[in-house]
Amino acid sequence: MFNCLKTVDANQSNRLKKKLRSLSLLVLLLASSFWLSSCKKEQPVNRFQEEINQLKTENAKLRAEVDQLKTQLDNPVAQLSPSPTPKPVAVAPNAPKPVAFEDIKGVLGEKQIIQLGQLGVFDSTSGNFDPKAPITRAEFARWLVRTNNAIFPGSSDKTIRLSEAGKATFSDVPPTHPDFPYIQGLANAGYSISDDEKTFKPEQILTREQMLAMKVALDHRVPLESYKGGAPGGWTDSNKISKKYWPAIYVESVFQNNANISRTFGALKTLNPQAPVTRSEAVLSISAIGDNVAGFTTAEEAVEKLEQQSLP
Repeated sequence: MFNCLKTVDANQSNRLKKKLRSLSLLVLLLASSFWLSSCKKEQPVNRFQEEINQLKTENAKLRAEVDQLKTQLDNPVAQLSPSPTPKPVAVAPNAPKPVAFEDIKGVLGEKQIIQLGQLGVFDSTSGNFDPKAPITRAEFARWLVRTNNAIFPGSSDKTIRLSEAGKATFSDVPPTHPDFPYIQGLANAGYSISDDEKTFKPEQILTREQMLAMKVALDHRVPLESYKGGAPGGWTDSNKISKKYWPAIYVESVFQNNANISRTFGALKTLNPQAPVTRSEAVLSISAIGDNVAGFTTAEEAVEKLEQQSLP
């Protein structure tokens, strides 16, 4: 009987073990099923989350572009590239350039401004010319050289060669200065009148006596120091003329009958030698180059030659 009970207990134990294994398998299956179902539920959520993140990124990019456009609209000048430095021009164009200045109608020197514009003397030939604004020493030197070379394009003995490199005569006009080719070119040719023999003061406003010194030297093609005349007379303020400019103004008065002064300022009793020169006055002065001996050559004649050369 005891053995019989043992057999019954063993059978029950086996059945319990089988049930436990079945339950374990069922639990495992349920757990697997739950895990799979949870993955299936998370998959679309993850996909939607990725799409949302992508949309957020694109939205941020669009906002950045909108902000940049707003900045450009609020600051249009900041978006403009700085104007490049004009390249040195040694000779006149092959045909008269069109001129469309908006503020020269009726001003003194209107015709001459147009003529020099046609010859390529100015960096720009449209917009405002500012005829009554003062001109700097550097700008006048640039205009003077360009006008001279446009009036005498084929005369090797009169053309001013632009300086591309070399030692600078003036400490404030190094080779890197945009007007170095013109100022140094004049100095190399012996025509440039410095302020103190060491500096040119390119940004300083040009005065009447300074303009006459540079222009008369180019008119005569000789060093003005060769003339040993005394203080020039004929004006009520002759005593105010700087001594270093006496030779130029003496030559202007005695040998040129005040041609530059008359053409630029009209008949004068008072010279006002330290008065600033305006842009239109500078144009009137350089619109004719020469002297009473060899004669004057004008910008008008140079334009006429260009027009003839440009005809088919």
